Amino acid sequence: MRTLPRLPAATTTYVVCDACEYTGTIPTEIGELTRVTIVNLAANDFTSSLPSEVGQLTEMRDLFSFWDNSLSSLPTELGKLTKLSSGLDVGLNSFTSTIPTQLGMLKQMAENFNLGGEEWVVHGEIVNRLRSPLNGRLPTELGNLQKITYGLQVRLTDVSGPIPTEVGKLTKLTFKFMLDQNSLSGAIPTELGRLERMELLDFSNNTLCHEIPSQVASIMINSPFAQGLHIAEGNRIGSACDNSKTQHPTAAPSVANPSTPGPTMAVTWWIWVVGTLVGLLVAAGCIAHARRRKHRAAAALKLLDRAQRQIEAPLLSISSDSSTSGSSTSSSFRQGGGGPSLEMAVWTSDPSSTFTSANNPSSSLSPVPLGTISNLTSENSENVSLSHGHEAASS
Repeated sequence: MRTLPRLPAATTTYVVCDACEYTGTIPTEIGELTRVTIVNLAANDFTSSLPSEVGQLTEMRDLFSFWDNSLSSLPTELGKLTKLSSGLDVGLNSFTSTIPTQLGMLKQMAENFNLGGEEWVVHGEIVNRLRSPLNGRLPTELGNLQKITYGLQVRLTDVSGPIPTEVGKLTKLTFKFMLDQNSLSGAIPTELGRLERMELLDFSNNTLCHEIPSQVASIMINSPFAQGLHIAEGNRIGSACDNSKTQHPTAAPSVANPSTPGPTMAVTWWIWVVGTLVGLLVAAGCIAHARRRKHRAAAALKLLDRAQRQIEAPLLSISSDSSTSGSSTSSSFRQGGGGPSLEMAVWTSDPSSTFTSANNPSSSLSPVPLGTISNLTSENSENVSLSHGHEAASS
């Protein structure tokens, strides 16, 4: 049987004796070690209570560990270790007390916070499980440990009541958050969805109810480091909460447990896939229909423009200024629509006669019978003067 010896207070800066087989009670003189920054007396067999004098170790920074002993209660004075940053590990003890709310004053805690029991798993099989009879409720003050990054464990205890929404403030927590195998009840708070970088989230084997909030389930979908989300196992997920018990007042839209996908999640996934495909097909059809309408409209405009040009083509009208001499007939024509004048001498009695254009005397034109004047189009609308190749007989 070994007991912890009296330590020199003036020179000691750390107390480390892991698995040294110490037994008995922890002497109150431990409070005289005001210069220590590390106390690690894990895996011994200390009994009775952790003395309140530990609250005098105000220079404690790195580690305070009494893991795996047989201590029966946690003093509230632990909350005075406000410089403690690396870890508080008092798990695997025989605490019959509640969790002191003063632990929420350890705001510099940056790594590990462990109050619960332990279990050992070998090749997927649990070979040993030790509970800690810690009881009461999870204090809302745990939400003040906002610098903690590695892990928060309160597992294998008799802690009951709801999960406080304040734990959603622990947004720097990245490795593990374990509240499994307790007596927690009520709905899972949606605020836990803020822990977006979690690797392991284990709330299994409690009496939690309602559904898993979608904000919490999305951790496993969005986090590139996620290993497991264990919530549905051993809980009453999917069942209505008992209103006679204290629970989280609101419940958000939820999905099934992502670690064990069920029918709800599968149906939701297929609805999303089918809806997306239908939306894409409808969009493609609308685009194709719009293009066809645009093409038809362009073709219709082209036909309308062609028809308008044909309708507005200049017409030829005859202005009566005719005279006959011999076998010739002379008529003057003017282009309709305000166009240039077209003067023409038409010799119908001599088909072999030639005509010349006033604008281009070197060109010759074939005689145009009077009956074909109506066939003239705008292509003949140049200002021309046509005359017979020889002079008409004078009257």
